[in-house]
Amino acid sequence: MLTRHQGFGPVPGTVRGTLSGPPPAPQPEVLEDWIAGAAEHLRLEIEPEAVTHARVHEALRTIDACIIPLPGADGPRFLAVLGRRKLRLLAPSRSPRTVSRDDLARALQHDIEAPRLDELQDLVRSCGLSHSRQKRAARALVDSHLAETPVGVWWHLRPSPQTPLWRLARTDGLVRKIGVMVGAYLAQHLLWILAWFLIARTALQGRPDSGWFMAWCLVLLTLVPLRAVVTWTEGLLAAGFGGLLKQRLLDAALRLPIEDTRRQGIGQFLGRVLESEAVESLALSGGILGLLSLIEIVVAGVVLAMGAAAWAQVGCLLIWTGLSVWAAWSYLRSRRAWSSGRVALTNDSVERMVGHKTRLVQEAPERRHEEEDQALSRYLESSRLMDRSASWVLAGVPRGWIVLGLLGLVPTFMSGTASPEGLAISLGGVLLALQAFEKFAAGAWHLAGAAAAWEQIAPMYHAGAARSHAAPLTRVEPARPDARRDERRSATVLQADDVVYRHRPGAEPILRGSKVRIVEGDRWLLEGPSGSGKSTFAALLAGLRRPDSGLILSRGLDLPSLGPVEWRRRVALSPQFHENYVFTETLAFNLLMGRGWPPRREDLEEAESVCRELGLGPLLQKMPSGLFQMVGESGWQLSHGELSRLFIARALLQNADLVVLDESLGAMDPESQRRGLACVTRRANSLLLIAQM
Repeated sequence: MLTRHQGFGPVPGTVRGTLSGPPPAPQPEVLEDWIAGAAEHLRLEIEPEAVTHARVHEALRTIDACIIPLPGADGPRFLAVLGRRKLRLLAPSRSPRTVSRDDLARALQHDIEAPRLDELQDLVRSCGLSHSRQKRAARALVDSHLAETPVGVWWHLRPSPQTPLWRLARTDGLVRKIGVMVGAYLAQHLLWILAWFLIARTALQGRPDSGWFMAWCLVLLTLVPLRAVVTWTEGLLAAGFGGLLKQRLLDAALRLPIEDTRRQGIGQFLGRVLESEAVESLALSGGILGLLSLIEIVVAGVVLAMGAAAWAQVGCLLIWTGLSVWAAWSYLRSRRAWSSGRVALTNDSVERMVGHKTRLVQEAPERRHEEEDQALSRYLESSRLMDRSASWVLAGVPRGWIVLGLLGLVPTFMSGTASPEGLAISLGGVLLALQAFEKFAAGAWHLAGAAAAWEQIAPMYHAGAARSHAAPLTRVEPARPDARRDERRSATVLQADDVVYRHRPGAEPILRGSKVRIVEGDRWLLEGPSGSGKSTFAALLAGLRRPDSGLILSRGLDLPSLGPVEWRRRVALSPQFHENYVFTETLAFNLLMGRGWPPRREDLEEAESVCRELGLGPLLQKMPSGLFQMVGESGWQLSHGELSRLFIARALLQNADLVVLDESLGAMDPESQRRGLACVTRRANSLLLIAQM
């Protein structure tokens, strides 16, 4: 209900299942996980913010939709706050009530200030200040003394980047800004027409009139603020839509399938980034120009309908508009063909430069450049066609209209039946349409470039469209004790039946008919020679790859039903050393990144315990900051064996149903292997250990 009032509730038909209420009188950490799970269930983003006494006013100014927990003796209570232009509280009756930001801030700070306020007021009175200054001095002392005192964790709700663009635009107020821009632009043109009408009326009457002249000046002055509004809204729309596009691309980049990122180099991703900049700049400028040109064409049609050759010129305008659209479409097709040829030529050139030495040995000198010449010839032909289409759009569309518009006026002019006013209106309509077609041509050129660039980033843009289903609304449980493990011994943690996988469509399967059934508490060892498909099988079990056929179930549910997020909570994989990474952050972050952040005290204690069991105790003692020591490229440098144990600890700390270790013990010395094996067999709920023969 809170998000529906702000206009970014879940898209109808996208949320499956029902959402149960929070448990009665929940613990803070349980409540925290319930809120996070509920937001994911509703396809929203939620961001916790630790608010201090000094930041209450600032936090209230940045609220969009927020949940503020309030302490209470009989359990936590909540404020549902709506922001933007004014602050509103969602009452139990589900109707919003406006409230002052200052009043709400004082109410939120009252419980913190009350124990100290009387003491500080007595101190101020003893200083001999006047009564008018005592209140201000006491307030200043309270604000200074309690500045860093925590008020609580506020939960900001935002629409997901995967929400349809039109809904995001409406939520951010961009649709309203489009209406403001269109209205201001339309009013601007109507005032231009009025200004020309006033000056033409004075000129055609043959005698100047100071009253009409003053009216003309006032109309021109009115155009200034309207033009400023149009320019201002254009900038806001460019920044707003650009921000939405970048948010969507960033979110989609994080959701790209791992196999896709492996097959593509950094050059291709850099190219996509550059193309995204082109889409943002060209599409926004072209879209705005196209929209404004359509407004001007409509206004020009109205003006022409009031002129001397009304229907003839209006018909010419409609015909030329259709021809202009056809010319723009032809340019778009040629631009796409040229862009595809350019990308192919660039890729081929790079590949040939990389393999130049091999070509010198294997290819005959007289035939060495035949393919390059043919590719360059095709590229030049596509460039010639594109330039021809561009010339028709940029030059032919506006200039052709001048010829056609004047030809439509010739019969009426030659007949001598048209009045001077009618001829003046017709000429004004032709010139206004000329300006519209010039903008149309520029907008079509920009949009065609954006469409060609879009083809490069469209796969990334749509990569995150398939959202996972709702995550469970409970926090990850700690490792189960042996007694509970025995009780659930019969539960099937993971089951794979007749799994077939190919690296490429049509290739020989690297896995065929693979089967496994792992129940709670099992310890499996998978051995095989290098290249036998062990790591591929582990990636399939962990949900990093999709099988071509067969079925993989986690407690009876497949990956599409659970979603990738929940699947990886159930199956934790520690891949081979060269595919695992340490981020330039604290050791605690690298250990607990799959468990939730910021960590609780129990999380840190368990992380330290696992590290000591794996033999990382001496490392923790050497680090000045312990678990909060920075590691990675710009931090503490870890040895090969220390990294291997960190990766094992990271997988164990996820407390998943199944832990898969892909040759994680291979880089350790015998003593470290013994300690590591003892730790993982003791702590993992279920274990699949992969080793090389």
